[in-house]
Amino acid sequence: MRRAVLWNGRRSVLRLWWLIGALLVIVPMSQAQADEDLTVADLLLRDVPTRPDANDPLWRRIELPYTLYHDSAKATGAWFRVRFPGPGSVASGAADAAPGERALYVYWANENAAFYFNGTYIGDGGRLRDPITRHWNSPFFFLLPAPLWRAENELLVYLRCDPGWGLLSPLRIGDAASLRSRYEWRRFLQVELARGLGIALFLASSLALSAWWWRRSDRQYLWFGLACLSWSGFAFYQGLHEPPISPTVLRWLAHLCLDAWSVCILRFMLYHVDLRSPRLEAALMVFLAGSAVASAPHGLFWPGAAFLTSHSLGALFALWVAYRLYRRPSGARPHRLLSLCFGLLLLASVHDTAFALPWRWYPTWFQPIYLQHRSFAAHYAAPLVLLLLTRTLARRFVQSLVETETLNRELESRVAASTQALQDSYARRAQMEQRSAAHAERERIYRDLHDDIGAMLLSLAIRAKDRKDADLARSALRSLRDVVSQAGQAQLSLSDLLADFRAETLGRLADAGIPLTWQQAEEVPAIAVSASAALHVGRILREAVSNIVHHAQARAVLVAIRYVGEPQAMCRICIENDGVTTPRPPGRGMRNMQSRAALLQGSITWEFSDGRCRVILDLPASGLALASAQGSG
Repeated sequence: MRRAVLWNGRRSVLRLWWLIGALLVIVPMSQAQADEDLTVADLLLRDVPTRPDANDPLWRRIELPYTLYHDSAKATGAWFRVRFPGPGSVASGAADAAPGERALYVYWANENAAFYFNGTYIGDGGRLRDPITRHWNSPFFFLLPAPLWRAENELLVYLRCDPGWGLLSPLRIGDAASLRSRYEWRRFLQVELARGLGIALFLASSLALSAWWWRRSDRQYLWFGLACLSWSGFAFYQGLHEPPISPTVLRWLAHLCLDAWSVCILRFMLYHVDLRSPRLEAALMVFLAGSAVASAPHGLFWPGAAFLTSHSLGALFALWVAYRLYRRPSGARPHRLLSLCFGLLLLASVHDTAFALPWRWYPTWFQPIYLQHRSFAAHYAAPLVLLLLTRTLARRFVQSLVETETLNRELESRVAASTQALQDSYARRAQMEQRSAAHAERERIYRDLHDDIGAMLLSLAIRAKDRKDADLARSALRSLRDVVSQAGQAQLSLSDLLADFRAETLGRLADAGIPLTWQQAEEVPAIAVSASAALHVGRILREAVSNIVHHAQARAVLVAIRYVGEPQAMCRICIENDGVTTPRPPGRGMRNMQSRAALLQGSITWEFSDGRCRVILDLPASGLALASAQGSG
């Protein structure tokens, strides 16, 4: 299926090329049949600016078009004479036609010429002495004034050229308006358009070479820029009438630009499709150097033959590169636009090579048509292709810029994120250093409290005169030891916390002469208690025991501990005594106990019934596991 589609595509392309070729042949032939040119002339091979004698025996009959190279490779000028009947004469076959404004149109006079109508000078193409004003690519148009017309008319043409390059096409005389439109259109295509394309390609070359200068690793911009520059040089050559240098050197440079363009565009294609071939690239450079030497001014070969040979070799190189591209795998073949451009270049190269052959090689009937419509297809195809490729490269360059900008934005965001992470790391490190310094300072304060204040409280407890003062001193000493010992711990178990509380309570109540009953299940839930939570629990329970010892006048104390499971683990501690059972207004101690219980997400209540007072403390496991508690002072 895929091969069928490819074959149908190739057949469509071939049909298109056949249609274009038919139009290129049929349209010129139809125009040639509609127009009558003056093709019979007399030639006097003499390079003198003064008009020759009409009876000079050296006049001889020729057929136009005619090239002076047939007579001498060193011929620099000659006189041509054409005789024809006037309008309205019987001999002209137009006796009934009313004579209007008529003109002379010459589509090829290489390189410059002066024109005389019935002995009167009617114009020329500029300077006829060396250096000659060059009109090799520009047509001629002159009005033929009505007063000068006769029944039998004579037109003299003085042709000037560089040695071996003289050529005169058939002369056309007809309606001035019609011939002027033909002249202006041909001049636009061959001169004005060439100048405009030369400027456009020079700008494209500047952009491509600038891109290569900033990205020298990508050689395709270099070769594309040089290709545009080479063709712009040839385009300026087509529209240059007054050369600043020797015409011979200028012609050599122009044709060298064509060969350089072939080499540069082929090397660009090889780079663009990643089809590098060191041997082919070396052969292209050798070909360019050989072309420069072979076609050099005053060399061993006639420049025309050297130019034809070098341009033909350039076309063969293009065919070889096209074959290499065709043999590539289908997935690695170039883009359709690039394939189309290369196809246009090949077609234009074949066309120009064929039209560069000597016109006398063609049939006699085709020679006037050939010269009249002779033009360089590459003159139109190459600039169009280069401009299309400029668009492709510009698009690729813009995409590269967009990708670069996107990568820069991503890099900036990553750098910003890395900078922020680094700043956060520095902040955490500084915070850790502050915490470490604060911890070291606390440890120092704790040591001082333990060594100094602890010793003083112990002395007060020993020297106390009554039990209340001794219990108060021991309670303060115990609180101090709790702060100092638990400050350095991360957490402890609930069983250890209750064991410490039981030992402390038993000692304090024994000193006060109050018996203690302790009720607790043998298995204690594995609940981790943070150091700050343990400090809060200890102060709540210590405050409750202190109230019993100092104010309740109790005879017995009962401590009951229960655990409640799902949905939330709960530890309930109930401290009951049989002392004073009258409720008291909440003081600072009771308010502190409530606030500490709230910090632990728990609650504390006081019940007075049956002649007994009960302090009930409910502590959820989540509150006991708090890493730090607020208001631990």
